[in-house]
This record gives sequence, structure tokens and C-alpha cells, in this order.
Amino acid sequence: MVSRTSVVLLILIVPLSALMVATLFMEEGLFSSPEEVDEEIAHGEEIGRLNATIFKLGDVTDSSLTNVNLAIFDYFMAEKKPLTVGVIVEDFGNAAPHGIIYKKVKQGHDSGLFEMAIHGFSGGGTTYDQLDYETQLKHFKFANTKLTKLLGSPSEIFAPPRNKFSADTIRAMANSDPPISIISVGNQSDNITLNPYKLNSTYDTGKGIVGGISDVNGTKIYHVVHDISYLKFRTQNYTGDSLQDVVVQRAQANIEKYGFAVVILHPTDFCVIDEATGMCTNQVDPERFKILTDTVDELESLGYGFAKMGDVVVR
Repeated sequence: MVSRTSVVLLILIVPLSALMVATLFMEEGLFSSPEEVDEEIAHGEEIGRLNATIFKLGDVTDSSLTNVNLAIFDYFMAEKKPLTVGVIVEDFGNAAPHGIIYKKVKQGHDSGLFEMAIHGFSGGGTTYDQLDYETQLKHFKFANTKLTKLLGSPSEIFAPPRNKFSADTIRAMANSDPPISIISVGNQSDNITLNPYKLNSTYDTGKGIVGGISDVNGTKIYHVVHDISYLKFRTQNYTGDSLQDVVVQRAQANIEKYGFAVVILHPTDFCVIDEATGMCTNQVDPERFKILTDTVDELESLGYGFAKMGDVVVR
């Protein structure tokens, strides 16, 4: 039986084309089971678990799968559930007058339901392990300057495109003004990335056990890792109720180890696929979308609350 007092669930939602499935495997970098928690875990202040579910939507732009994204935004807002929204900042808030995606995100942000995450400054396939320190520092500065102008506040969360980053990424996050204190990344990718700033592989924040912390001259970066994906399970032939079941079961297994689970969903899971082209269309598939809403309902029935990713870290 899972403790009802030690739960945090994070769900990442990333809108992408159906033809990008192979690339998504690279992005996830997390298809192995999570490692066992270290016997000796570094501890922060004892606070108590959030007992909450955290969802994160990624790759948001002005023009990417707008109808699918709007359906997701509207669902979370109607249910009054918080959402962490990951944006490709260069391609967000540009449509005159800023566009429907920006307006909906701002509405959710102003209401206190949405928080922002930087899912890269620009698209085009460039990953942060290919960028030097100075370029990454500029990206974070430009991103948070723009987000502050558009929404009134910067982001404290970075989700590296394709889960690829470097030690320079950690240093640039720490030296940003203000610092970007959370990196949201696949468990496997985090483990294989050379990072001399990382102090440990697990760290108990008092609200949950994260994948360790990095320390750059006293500035801490919290590694919030994930290893569950609807896309992953679909490739293993889970569909419908079985897909919902395996997501919930894996989440519960991680909750028992860490006090929270991270689950990634992609809006391509909820779109209508054009059978002739194999492309994800900008239409919501009601049956697929119901898997998301039923998952939320089941998790809520199990006693899990809802929170934002930033709530995992005690400041």
C-alpha cells in the first residue's frame, strides 16, 4: 500500500510531430528503471512530503499543435490544477498581439495555476551539450528577460532539449541572474553526463528525494529526474486502460522510493494521426485524451494532491 503522505507526481507533456518518435527516444534518455536510492542520502530541512501530482508541458511555441495544447491548458484550468509549462522562448509570445497560446498561458500564469520552464531558447535541434558556457549564459539571460517582459517573472526551471546538457549548462544556470535552480532531465541522461559540480546522486529536499544537487560556488541546482513516458509505454504495446495502468503503477513504484514520480506525456499522445501520412494533426483525439483525464482522476482518487515543480524544492 502506498503511503498517502509521501507522494509527488510530475507529468511532463511535450508537443511534437509523430515523425519525431525516434528523436523522442533520444530526448527521453530514461528508458531504464530508476536506480535504487542510495543507502546514505543527503538531507535538507525536514518538511514533509508534498503528497502532490505535478504536471509539466514542454516544447510550447506560438504555432506548435495549438489545438492540442489549448485542450491541455483548458483542461488544467477548468480542473483548477497547476501546470508547469515548458516553452521554447524564442518562438513564444511573438504572434501579434502575442497570439492565442501566449494569451492562454498568461491567463493560467496570472491565475497562479501555471509556472514556466525554459525548454531551450531556440529550436532547430541544437542541444545544450553543443553550446559553450558563454552562449548558454546568454540564452538563459535572453530567455528570462523575455519571460519577465511577457509574464512578469523569470523561470527557475530548465528542461534541456533532448535531455542533453553539460557541466557548462550547470555553471550557466548557477550564474544566471537570477539563478535557474532546477534542471528537469531524464534519469539516464543525468547519470551519464559528466558534471563535476554534482555532489550526490540523491538528495532529500524535505519534500521528496531528487536526483542529487549540483553546487557552483554555493549556488545549488536541484536535479529533478524522470523515467516514465506515455510514448515509451506505447512502444511497448500498452494502449488504453493498460497504458493508464502501467503509468500509475510505475508512478507508485517511484513514489515508494523517492516520495514522487515523474511522468512524461506528449501531446502527440492526444492528437489525431493522419493515417495516410503518419503525421500528428492539430486535432484532439477524444479517446486518447481520455487516457490523460482518467489517469488524473485515478491518481486523485488515490489521495494525491496537485502542485508545481518548484514546490519540490525548499528555499
